[in-house]
Amino acid sequence: MNTDELTKAATDESGVILVSIIFIICYVALAIGRIPGLRIDRAGIALVGAAAMLATGSMEFHDAMTQTDWSTVITLMALMVIVAQLTQSGLTIKVATKIIPKRLGPRLTLLLAMASCAVASALITNDVAILAFTPVLLQRLDARGFHPIPFLLGCTFAANIGSASTIIGNPQNMILAGAFDVSFTRHLAWSIVPVLAAFFVAWGTIVLFGEKLQNPIHLPKEGRQAFEESTYRTRSAPSQFHPIAASLGVAGLLAVIVLFVMPISRPVSVLCIAAIILLNRVYSTDAILGRVDWSLLALVVSLGVVVNCFNTTSIPSEVVQRLGTYGVDFSSGWQMTIAVTILGNLVNNIPAVLLLIKVVPAHTPDAGVILGVASTFAGNFIVVGSLANMIMVREAGKHGIIISFWRHARMGIPVTLLSLGILLLWIAFVG
Repeated sequence: MNTDELTKAATDESGVILVSIIFIICYVALAIGRIPGLRIDRAGIALVGAAAMLATGSMEFHDAMTQTDWSTVITLMALMVIVAQLTQSGLTIKVATKIIPKRLGPRLTLLLAMASCAVASALITNDVAILAFTPVLLQRLDARGFHPIPFLLGCTFAANIGSASTIIGNPQNMILAGAFDVSFTRHLAWSIVPVLAAFFVAWGTIVLFGEKLQNPIHLPKEGRQAFEESTYRTRSAPSQFHPIAASLGVAGLLAVIVLFVMPISRPVSVLCIAAIILLNRVYSTDAILGRVDWSLLALVVSLGVVVNCFNTTSIPSEVVQRLGTYGVDFSSGWQMTIAVTILGNLVNNIPAVLLLIKVVPAHTPDAGVILGVASTFAGNFIVVGSLANMIMVREAGKHGIIISFWRHARMGIPVTLLSLGILLLWIAFVG
């Protein structure tokens, strides 16, 4: 090897080390949720991480934008517009009063709240469901005098678990449905049993081992102000329930479900529905778009850039190759489950799925469904395992409720391990 080749090799190695360091720092900061001494949140951390990655030259800006999963970003944004219509109409608060009634005990209230989040996640994705539910859930829990943290954790676990039941429940399911040609009905039929079992296990774990449900932590003054701002932050915010506007939002949501089952472009269909939502005489465009969480979209894009740049180091693909070298059979359902769990908590579940699509044989029975359910269940493990987790922690923080990495992990780890155990038993039973 001549001098030029040695120099290039050293440069490449130093670049890999630098990118890896940035990735580790970024993910540790995302797990903690802040940087001491700075008023930066997870969206800001991801954006700084993306900028640092691009500054290393590990990936050209054009390539980073090309490799960004814009279909997921557009779908997420369009769903936010539909949910904004529902929230603006007052329907979200009306539903919240029904799922947390005055006379129901804390355990049944938790069960009802978790079930509502699970069903909503299966229909509008877990990320959007948590974004819509968290503020009104906190307000209702405060009024009832219930401890908010076990309810928030339970609803997030339920949102992730419930989203595993459909191909529209989360981004990785959408990706896998296209890659393995999985129909809506096939995915639902295969996944419904482990999803229901995991749901009740999550509820039971929180009831038995979580913090006391009826141990109120009332929202601090700034938390109440944050709720008021999030609920009535636009000039045309509703003072009461508007049935016509709510009907338009519900119709849009039903249309999304119908169109997602049909063999047409999902991002285009949901974007068209969002565009129709904006053509209404009740609320201004500013009122609806003002409810879209642009910082969340920035988090999604920035996190994608961070992961894509890290993938240029070939470390994730080497992990997959090493797993194969050690005898992992990617056509085996239980081994796929273990692989996606490890990778999902290393580089997030969406990049993990994208890596495994390349090595899992296309003819493997139910590979798309197994990968989708396993990666989603694994997302409950730690805060950074799923975007829905980070959304919940961030929204709770806005209202003065702090959920640390370890507080989440204390419940998230056992719920995940039990859920994956159920999935492995189901794979053995149907396989």
